[in-house]
Amino acid sequence: MDIDFAEITACGESCVTCAKRSDGSCIGCLAADGKVPEWAESGGCPVHACCKTHRARFCGVCSVFPCADLERMIHWVPDAVDKHRRLAEQYRAAQRQHGEKALSTHRTAENRPQSHSILETLQPSAQPGRR
Repeated sequence: MDIDFAEITACGESCVTCAKRSDGSCIGCLAADGKVPEWAESGGCPVHACCKTHRARFCGVCSVFPCADLERMIHWVPDAVDKHRRLAEQYRAAQRQHGEKALSTHRTAENRPQSHSILETLQPSAQPGRR
């Protein structure tokens, strides 16, 4: 399954298939720079901020992965370390096949392949939502 890594958030999810983005209640962490309604009370998504500090696209490709804070910060994803490890392997394979430019180019709705939730890819039984 192809993953559009331009749509993968710091926590390893894809906003493309998120119900909150579809219904307009959230524009997504990438577009909002981590300041989405989900994290409004805390000033922004801590995972997004952490990845930004470490200059990582998502946790699995961070220079300090896996860190001691990962499972606490991504508490809604069971086995977050393993899932990010697999996502990082897929990302690196895509890099080898397509190059970094192909992974960082934001695609328009017209030329974007059908996207799938990364949680569906890595954990078919994942429950939506973070709470």
